[in-house]
Amino acid sequence: MKEERPLFAFFGHHKGATDWFNSILSQLCSELKLTFAVVHYPEMFNGDLQKFVAENKIDFLSYDNADYAYVSQLDHYQGFHVVRDPRDICVSAYFSHLHSHGTKRAYWAEQRAALQSMSKTDGLLYEMKCRKQQFTEMYTWNYQQSNVLELRMEEVTQNPYKHLVQILSFLDLVDTSSSSVKKRFQYCLYSGLRRLEVRSNGYLALPAAPSRLPVERLLGIVWENDFAKKARKRNPGEENIRSHYRKGIAGDWKNHFEAVHLDYFHRHYSALLLKLAYEWDPDWWQLCDVQQTDQERVLAALGLP
Repeated sequence: MKEERPLFAFFGHHKGATDWFNSILSQLCSELKLTFAVVHYPEMFNGDLQKFVAENKIDFLSYDNADYAYVSQLDHYQGFHVVRDPRDICVSAYFSHLHSHGTKRAYWAEQRAALQSMSKTDGLLYEMKCRKQQFTEMYTWNYQQSNVLELRMEEVTQNPYKHLVQILSFLDLVDTSSSSVKKRFQYCLYSGLRRLEVRSNGYLALPAAPSRLPVERLLGIVWENDFAKKARKRNPGEENIRSHYRKGIAGDWKNHFEAVHLDYFHRHYSALLLKLAYEWDPDWWQLCDVQQTDQERVLAALGLP
């Protein structure tokens, strides 16, 4: 008897390249005829993730504000989980919520209005406070699951071709065997028919889809979602604060954190930073050379605390 395939899953967190992953995964699922669904909040699945998956016959789930309290409801899944340096998350979230993030939900509209009324120093501090729930979810995640591949966003985006092959190999959704003219022709034929099927809105139905995507096609999908394309030909490191794909480099927090931000972050989120091994020294914050606010510079010049 053939073993039933597990639910495939991507577990991410806000400002952790979730849009980029979802774009790649949605293309992959379309070509393999897998039902793909993205959920952000518990209200989208009425607090019962397993029921949502079963009722909607989901093949590949993307949960991009992943909370293990809900993930633990799932029966049989194989997935990957991506984290990012929480300090970079704070900076990315600040600029995104100030300029580019959607504001259809009242919460996001209110947050943008609040940030627009503040200085950058106060706004970044406010954003840190807003990350409390997200960072709690990242801290309480189960990092010991043999069925979940743990990854860092920084490493994936540094070498996306290598890591997407790694991810899809872990899920057994990519064919990395040697190619041939025959195999390429067969997939090109299938791909063309699949596009016709999609455009026919169900009028034309292919009997079956391949169980794995040829590695050449996967690499093509990754190339189609290259940062420079998403960022309108800007390379990683070239900043546009109003773009959803703002800068694309790791460690950018060092350019924006001031002493007040370091102080708040180490008091509230150092445990997470150490757990994720983005720092090893509990006194990491004392070793940082950061910007000072105007008030702090004046006090320092006067020799005042």
